[in-house]
Amino acid sequence: MPTYLITGGAGFIGGHLVARLLLDPQVQVTVVDDLSTGDCANLPQDPRVTLLVHDVCDAAFMAELLDRERFDYVVLLAAVADVAATCLDPLGTAAVNQWANLTLLDALRRRPWPLGKLFFASSAAVYGDCTGTALSETGPVAPQSPYAVDKYASERAVLNAGRLCGLPVVCGRLFNVYGPTAAQTLGGGGVITRAARQLAAGSAFTRHGDGEQTRDFVYVEDVAAVIAALLHGPATGLVVNIGTGRASSLNRVLGGLAQALAQPLALRPGVARPGDVRHSQADVARLAALGLRCQTPLVQGLAAVAQAAPVALVPTP
Repeated sequence: MPTYLITGGAGFIGGHLVARLLLDPQVQVTVVDDLSTGDCANLPQDPRVTLLVHDVCDAAFMAELLDRERFDYVVLLAAVADVAATCLDPLGTAAVNQWANLTLLDALRRRPWPLGKLFFASSAAVYGDCTGTALSETGPVAPQSPYAVDKYASERAVLNAGRLCGLPVVCGRLFNVYGPTAAQTLGGGGVITRAARQLAAGSAFTRHGDGEQTRDFVYVEDVAAVIAALLHGPATGLVVNIGTGRASSLNRVLGGLAQALAQPLALRPGVARPGDVRHSQADVARLAALGLRCQTPLVQGLAAVAQAAPVALVPTP
């Protein structure tokens, strides 16, 4: 009976990953999440899922959990993903984005049971600004925010743990993940979900910058499928981009979203946010070499977000 531990598993990506893992009727999933940005509504209501509402920064709690329970697979998703928040409080957010991962790695190093695989959710933010070419795992990195620095540091720590302690590990550099979410908050799904909910309500969406910044938008169910495949596959000790290999401007995405919602595109101008990169696009050659790809077309993904937006709508503060 495969067992999984997922930190931050009640978040947007975590909820979709748990649903994906539950396709195997034999699995048991333990989620540790303090629900500061996660939501119980993201998790499938299934007796095979155990939610422990706790802070992943509590090293004693996490060590005791690993002493008490045996997990075949560990997924590190817990993070403060708001780049602006990490710029305002780099020390506080580093506790989640870096130190919690280090303490969990230390506990895993001393575990009394064999580990099948550990997956760490890194970020395309580690690359910094794209110069017009797709970003390769073998290319340079230039983190431009505390969030990106924390992700890169954790990524290196995970790979070092794999090399020095014999842990089977893999890091996925996630590009801009989007898709529908069940949570009744504006926290999940990134800019696309936030825009969908506001446009569906007839509210103007605040666009930061000129909208010509580009991102590799990757559908969340594709991401969940790739993470599950990496957990169960032979690849270890490496970093893998998780994206589509295609870049789209924010203006194009917002226009497509308004069309899917059959709503006018109402925009409110906003200043560019500190720490944001201008362009980002994945080189997916390594992903393809592993026999994996993120294949949901953007128009199909936007339609799914648009369909879910009115259901999950909450008042804008």
